[in-house]
Amino acid sequence: MLMPDFFLYKENISPLTKEDVILFDYETFDINKISENIKSSNSSYIVHLINPLHVKQSDILGINQFESVNKQIVKALKNKYSQYIIFNDLNKYTLANVLLKLGMKNKAIPWKINSIDPQDPQHIFIGIDLGHDHKTKSTNLTVTAIDNQGWLIDKFTKKGLQLNEVIDYEILLEAFLYLSHKFLNKNQQLTIHRDGILKEVGDLHKVMKKININQYNLVEVIKTGVPLIGFYSNYRGHKTYLDGFQGYYVYTENLSYLITNDQSLKTKTAPKPLKIRRIYGYKQITELTEEVYWLTKAYSQNIFEPTKLPITIQKANNLSYSGDLIQFTNQ
Repeated sequence: MLMPDFFLYKENISPLTKEDVILFDYETFDINKISENIKSSNSSYIVHLINPLHVKQSDILGINQFESVNKQIVKALKNKYSQYIIFNDLNKYTLANVLLKLGMKNKAIPWKINSIDPQDPQHIFIGIDLGHDHKTKSTNLTVTAIDNQGWLIDKFTKKGLQLNEVIDYEILLEAFLYLSHKFLNKNQQLTIHRDGILKEVGDLHKVMKKININQYNLVEVIKTGVPLIGFYSNYRGHKTYLDGFQGYYVYTENLSYLITNDQSLKTKTAPKPLKIRRIYGYKQITELTEEVYWLTKAYSQNIFEPTKLPITIQKANNLSYSGDLIQFTNQ
């Protein structure tokens, strides 16, 4: 059986529904119908299936028709969306990652991490991130709740807030009250990851008291402005670059630098680590750092490579994104 070529048209709309994927081929192609579907629905994916035999062997369904179909689809998309992405060669790597994204939107989870916190099987990790749109002077907030196996329990998203790097107490309280209904026991323990500088320490203490959480950790996970880490040997006067290794970190009492971007190790480029700062809590910096590392092993972005960020921050980062596109990665 010949596999068809795929053409994927994508724009960033919310969670998947039954109408989010419009699938068609030459035999069922009707530009008027497709255009109406684009106008009337919040479709996230339009997949155009082309049988290579049709393109090569048929005068009617030849390359000119093939290009014409795509031009018509692009025109229909332009009428509604300012940005979209087209894959003209959807290889097996891209296809696998597209399926990963579709699966995640349908709450299919293709990973399971064994006890990130082995001392507390019911432990929950919280991710907090802001996305800013300077054109509209607004901010999007996302707070994620991740269980001890790296699975997304739930998320809280608030869009169109006033542009600000600091989250108001009332909004934080609303987010945690919403998520607290998913907490598993009365003595729930939390580790909270804040993307960037944690400027809401006092307010988070008040929120924890309000929702009766007594044991919790506050952690900064900083991805920008962090120095590179290089590995060199000067053995017998010969300076040689050495491969780093995943999970390597250096630390002081409340600060660590952790290598998570394993891809850089394969290409022998200097890894850019995450900066992790312990702000408050009962866990040591070594525990917090290793937890961040294992949370990057939820392959939520690319099925072939781990992400640089832990899934707590990665999911919050994506959901708070203020642009029009979420890009897929090929390899």
